[in-house]
Amino acid sequence: MLRALADNRLNLLLIAAPISWVIHAIAPASPWVFITAAVSLVPLAGIIGLGTEQLAARSGPALGGFLNATFGNAAELIIATVALADGHVALVKASITGSIVGNLLLVLGLSFFVGGLGRKTQKFHRTAATNAAAMLFLAVVALVMPAVFDLALYGTLAVESAAIARLSVSSALVLIVGSMRSR
Repeated sequence: MLRALADNRLNLLLIAAPISWVIHAIAPASPWVFITAAVSLVPLAGIIGLGTEQLAARSGPALGGFLNATFGNAAELIIATVALADGHVALVKASITGSIVGNLLLVLGLSFFVGGLGRKTQKFHRTAATNAAAMLFLAVVALVMPAVFDLALYGTLAVESAAIARLSVSSALVLIVGSMRSR
């Protein structure tokens, strides 16, 4: 494991974590605290990825896929937990929305693009493509539906009502169950 850590030069950025602690102790309001802490997350994400790859290789494809999906978003989960503890609900909502859109649109689109480079045609597994399209559609509906409901009911997006909160939670539950079924 130490050899794997030493082989990757990005792991030198781990020194940014204690540097951010020192800067925070000296000047807590400095933007350098955020910058150095963010830089230290880069190698940590790689280490988490390396760990999940090793676990997936030993545990099989089903459990490995679950572990990869779970720990692949560990940094976002940690940041969201800290943000929620500080009362930054809007930040967490925006982060989750960005993650969903990024994973579903950017990653899928780049996969199609890179897979098509140098090829005249691409072949896709029908079931996997159908599942990906259905999950993309569900995600778009789940992200748009509460806003459309809010606009239709109140004429603005500024109102925070219990009905919107219930609709958002219901949409999230449908996405969770749908993503479990598609695996």
